[in-house]
Amino acid sequence: MVRSQTASITDRMIDQVYSDLRDTCGGVRNDYFGLLYLEREFGVPRDKAINQIAFGGNDYGIDGFHFDAQRHNLYLFQFKWSNSYTQFKPSLQRLIECGMERIFVAPNVDVSKNQLLLQLRSCMVENRAIIDQVCVRFVFTGDPAQAERSSRFGTLAGAGGSGTGQGGARTVAAPDQRRLLFSHSQHFPCFWFV
Repeated sequence: MVRSQTASITDRMIDQVYSDLRDTCGGVRNDYFGLLYLEREFGVPRDKAINQIAFGGNDYGIDGFHFDAQRHNLYLFQFKWSNSYTQFKPSLQRLIECGMERIFVAPNVDVSKNQLLLQLRSCMVENRAIIDQVCVRFVFTGDPAQAERSSRFGTLAGAGGSGTGQGGARTVAAPDQRRLLFSHSQHFPCFWFV
């Protein structure tokens, strides 16, 4: 199980950053939980983290991303300021139905020119030679172990493939197009709760 910085983020902190940035960045209060998470968990400076968060809708099931050059991991995030892992179900469904294709196969088909997808695509092109693994993290304030044990969520997460990765992560087989993009990699996207 992955331990994270969610416990150190408070309602007051989210309210403050939302108040400070909503006129510039837009979005809803929950989006700013993701911003604080990237700052605290990975030490991403605010001006960079702002470009790695989806403010508002049309996120294709991804609320944020971060490339960890030291670990060679590209992280895709879904953030919920909630104790309930069940709130991830619609987001995961969007990710499965259109998000993975939009991110990895046909990113230029997005007519809305979602800024997060443009930034993510740029990051993937710039770092494709060193990305070893793409991981999807579901970050919330609840109990990750309870979410991982859930048969309801596990069934949905397993819709894309099967297998178990480290820390109880569910491994999902990547489509051929993603294999080409990450042809040097022996790892495929994994899902886990934080």
